[in-house]
Amino acid sequence: SAMDHERTARKRNRWSPEQDEALIQVVNKYGAKDWSHIATFFPGRNADNVRLRYKYFLQYPQDVRDKPFTAEEDAAILKEAQEGRQWKRVGQEMGRSCGAVRNRYDVLRRLARRQERKMLKQRQKQERMALKFKQIQELEASQSKNPNP
Repeated sequence: SAMDHERTARKRNRWSPEQDEALIQVVNKYGAKDWSHIATFFPGRNADNVRLRYKYFLQYPQDVRDKPFTAEEDAAILKEAQEGRQWKRVGQEMGRSCGAVRNRYDVLRRLARRQERKMLKQRQKQERMALKFKQIQELEASQSKNPNP
């Protein structure tokens, strides 16, 4: 409905690359302390919005944010997911933001689910083929016992 769309549009006020760059510049100028003051540079955003955007996504340089995760990092993230999900600590150890680490975990989880579904479909297809093969064998066996005149 129109009301749902309006509510969703309000909730999903995405950050543009220009706003991200401006936030980095403002934090560099004023420091990562007075988030209420920093928020005044971004109409429609509050102190929590700017603090979370910076802390979880922008605090590391662009080259670090764009660097693909290694297999070793993925393994460490999956291990941490089993042990308690301390994304901040893991991020610090990797030199990445906790938001990037948490998002990577979500990606890995989606990939694993997709792979599981794919394997299940393949197994179901093999079972259907085995059943058809068995039915054909049974049909051929019954026909050889009772040949039609």
